[in-house]
Amino acid sequence: MKLFEKGELKLLWPFYFQALFGSIFYIYTAFSIPYFLKLGFNLTQIGIIAAVLAISLFIFQIPTGIIADLIGRKKMLRFGYLFTGILFSLLFFFKDFYIILLLFVLLGFTQSLISGKDESWVVDLLLHEKRKDLIKDYYNKLNSILYLGAICSGIIGAILVKSFGLPIFLLSTGFAYLSGFFVFSFGKESFINNKKKIHKYFFNHTKKSFRYILHNKNLLLLILIAAFVSICSSFSGSNMWNALFTKIGLKDYWFGYLFSAVSFFGFVIPLLNKKIVKKTGGEKKFFIFILSFISLISIMVILFNSIFVLILLFLLYSSLFFSYNPVRGYFFQNLISGKMRTTILGINNTFIQLVSALSLPLAGFAADKLGIKFSLLMGGLILIPSIILVLKIKKK
Repeated sequence: MKLFEKGELKLLWPFYFQALFGSIFYIYTAFSIPYFLKLGFNLTQIGIIAAVLAISLFIFQIPTGIIADLIGRKKMLRFGYLFTGILFSLLFFFKDFYIILLLFVLLGFTQSLISGKDESWVVDLLLHEKRKDLIKDYYNKLNSILYLGAICSGIIGAILVKSFGLPIFLLSTGFAYLSGFFVFSFGKESFINNKKKIHKYFFNHTKKSFRYILHNKNLLLLILIAAFVSICSSFSGSNMWNALFTKIGLKDYWFGYLFSAVSFFGFVIPLLNKKIVKKTGGEKKFFIFILSFISLISIMVILFNSIFVLILLFLLYSSLFFSYNPVRGYFFQNLISGKMRTTILGINNTFIQLVSALSLPLAGFAADKLGIKFSLLMGGLILIPSIILVLKIKKK
């Protein structure tokens, strides 16, 4: 079995390399919640920080997507990586809630320069090079490479935090993004410069993209499903699990080892996705199977107090998401017109960011007032409508 197809690395090596190298030093996910809790922030404040990031992304997602469709994804992506890296590094020097809040507003803008641009760049490049056969494998391999790097990052993060203290994770994360600015300079782009004036093109292009979504029932259903999954993640995602483990008393550097364990499953499971989808009877039944078990695990948490059992449930919960995300990504891309790809992804991501912005503070408030386990339970219940929506997807 070949790991890479003929010509694949020639086209995609910058994306695979940055996925590996960047994920090794991206340790924000593992340590952000214990860090903010130790700064004295409560879960409502942490939810507000996440919501501000989501709102900022919401505001800038579609405009930057349209501009990228006009001037090229490569330029947009590289500047996004550069300025995101600078902002994460600046977070290291500030402890005040309102200054951190302002920096996250700016991070929302810089991350909107990144969001969806790499996907659109790769898909259009492969279509231009007549290598559509690589698209599905790209999604699965990219996720596996990301989590292979993340396995190392958890261990590196644990060593860094134990040696230099918890805030070091911010500098490491900043470096992970700064590396992308350099690496993506080597990427090949099939983009042809569009001479149309942006202000004349903007609204027409957005209108066409919205019309395309509204007339494609499966695409619309996938966006709505993603919205419910996003709400579920606000109430029962990794941030809430990490808050639970912090409350139980897990040491700071152990979050790195836990992140490595989670990432191991993120590496292995996408490689099995083809077999899993086939055995479950196609993408539709696959989505029902995965989302049902994610919901069940979130609900079951309330029954257990043992840290060992909770860690096992968290690993299983994370594994199911690792299986869901790449299949949904490929399924979604298959429904999009190439000329509107980045804009439609921007609309999708913007809607999800808006949903997150509304649900994150509510999840934090619920956890502060009613308990973290109650928030996890709510996440499981909220996911049930997404399963109903999957049943409405029609095969084409």
